[in-house]
Amino acid sequence: MSKRNQILAGILLAQVLLAVFVLWPRSAPASAGAPLFADFEASDVTSLKISDQDKNMVELKKLGSDWVLADADSFPVDASKVTPILDKIAAIGTNRLVTRTSDSHKRLQVAADDFLREVEFTLSSGAAHTLFIGSAPGTRATHVRADQQSEVFLASDLSSYEVGAQETSWIKTTYVSITQTEMIGLTVTNITGTLQFSKDVSGAWMLDVLPAGAALDTGAVTSLVSQAANVTLLKPLGKQAKPEYGLDKPQAIVTARVESGDQPITTLTLTIGAKDPTDNSYYVKSSASEYIVKVSEYSVRDFVTKTAQDFVQPPTPTPAPNTTPGG
Repeated sequence: MSKRNQILAGILLAQVLLAVFVLWPRSAPASAGAPLFADFEASDVTSLKISDQDKNMVELKKLGSDWVLADADSFPVDASKVTPILDKIAAIGTNRLVTRTSDSHKRLQVAADDFLREVEFTLSSGAAHTLFIGSAPGTRATHVRADQQSEVFLASDLSSYEVGAQETSWIKTTYVSITQTEMIGLTVTNITGTLQFSKDVSGAWMLDVLPAGAALDTGAVTSLVSQAANVTLLKPLGKQAKPEYGLDKPQAIVTARVESGDQPITTLTLTIGAKDPTDNSYYVKSSASEYIVKVSEYSVRDFVTKTAQDFVQPPTPTPAPNTTPGG
């Protein structure tokens, strides 16, 4: 065969292969298969109970169109955190089978007594289901198991980290939020006495009990004001004050005076109760909220312990005399 014929034969073969590639029937893209929960609709879920391997547990329930914490007098839940998780559960399919037997459940962390997350949910029909969320073999894959089934599947776009078993995973944790520039006064009463801070006409902070001749430590005041303006909760407790909260004999009472534009001056009072020795948190009640909460020791410790002396600027050290010969 001549070189010219070889070239023509090669071109013909390439055209045939191209035609086969274009015209060959293709299978449809792989689907998600049957849903893991056949009767699951995100909008039908009425309650969620989530547990983790560290014995943490949180229970959410739906009241009308709102989600709340079941064990904290219906403290509001951030629905924007719940809906995406329900949608991801609804999207779990059965097309990515990992195992059909229970021998690997513990290794994959989807066993009834060894899991990363156990999600129990109830539907409006009254049906109840359990989803075990386990280890993640890849970036976008997580082992999951449903109810009493032995089969374990891979779920895409879902991880145990998204499904927290503590209240703070599902709520807005801001308890007090005040614009510092609008705060014009701050009063702190604790076992050592009362401190009254106020702004002068120039907007600078003053302390009413500052010793004569002493200079105010403005950095210390700014830090205290910042703590009063921004308080983050660790755990909402409910609306009912219990004796162990110590709110009837508070460790400190903090009152902020706020002036916003042409609006009347308002006040917000923070009552700081007992310290919980189990986690060193404090029980706290804001006058702007129905709910009593726990906050970290760091958030409120200064209100409990600070005295007027803590806001006095230390004197500038006097330089030692130069004793070097010829100095």
